[in-house]
Amino acid sequence: MQINDDPHHPDGLQPKTSAGGLYDLIGPSRRDVLKPTGEFNHVRLVSRGGHIEHWLNGVKSAQCDKGSPAYKRALAASKYHVIKDFAANGPTALALQDHGEEVAYRNLKVREIHGK
Repeated sequence: MQINDDPHHPDGLQPKTSAGGLYDLIGPSRRDVLKPTGEFNHVRLVSRGGHIEHWLNGVKSAQCDKGSPAYKRALAASKYHVIKDFAANGPTALALQDHGEEVAYRNLKVREIHGK
């Protein structure tokens, strides 16, 4: 999920790379829920099997099913198409990154939910 200060970063100008979206694959459904610079946003990521949901400040901002034709087309058109097994199902590490700009996280929680 892209977390970005859209008004102050070039990625925020492009729908597929703006806050709330699945970076370079699926732009956010709405771009009006991002809080102003300096305020914390609330993010929730849900991954069940191949279904992924991004929530930004209580609004579902993006979703996809990794086996769907739409996802496969988005992946083929993205910069990630050259990465073998990109976003393959299964356990993976959680990575938080920056590109030299200040970023802050708080109250991070990761939990595995079994069953439905």
